[in-house]
Amino acid sequence: MIQQASAAPSASTVEDRSTSFQGKGPSNEAVPGGNLLITAYILVFLVVLLMVVRVFQRQTAVAKRLDELEADLKKKK
Repeated sequence: MIQQASAAPSASTVEDRSTSFQGKGPSNEAVPGGNLLITAYILVFLVVLLMVVRVFQRQTAVAKRLDELEADLKKKK
């Protein structure tokens, strides 16, 4: 008789793998995950900072324009 190779892993192997992380083998990552995380946080921080600066600039421009309009109203009275 010819014995067939078992395609499914044994029960003990499945249980061992389900209770702990086991990688497939050596990693070929060019950029470690920690550096990616730090880069992502820096980019998000910069975007938020630029948004805050832009809102401040626009608010200052609106306040200046409002002062000009109030001055024009006072002149017309």
